[in-house]
Amino acid sequence: MVSTQSISVNVSEELYERIRDIAERNDRSVEAVLRESLEVMFGAESEETANQTARLQDYRDDQLWAVVYQRMAWPQRERLRELVARGKQGDLTAAEQTELETLLDRADHYTLLRSQALHLLKQRGHDIDRYLKLGA
Repeated sequence: MVSTQSISVNVSEELYERIRDIAERNDRSVEAVLRESLEVMFGAESEETANQTARLQDYRDDQLWAVVYQRMAWPQRERLRELVARGKQGDLTAAEQTELETLLDRADHYTLLRSQALHLLKQRGHDIDRYLKLGA
């Protein structure tokens, strides 16, 4: 079971309304939208994220496109680049090597999700070749 912490954040009325609109359009709670957004931004894994692969089949097309365009959080991408560069020089500690492997696993996870989402979109009649040609 994943340990959780509760926080309280004050946001502008405008931002709250945008979050609420997204939640309503996706039949989700405001809390779920915020939690998932934070997980995407900071790369936190949760049981829900781990089960995302199995749930892709149930996603609407716009949700699948969101998965296609989802990327690893910026701090993690930068750390991955740094560790790969240092690893080529052979300067990684055991802890850094473990961190690198974890980040590579996460990058592989994003790639797998993106591939599965694209496959589902193609099955549903979307022109994914255009997306692939753009090199996105």
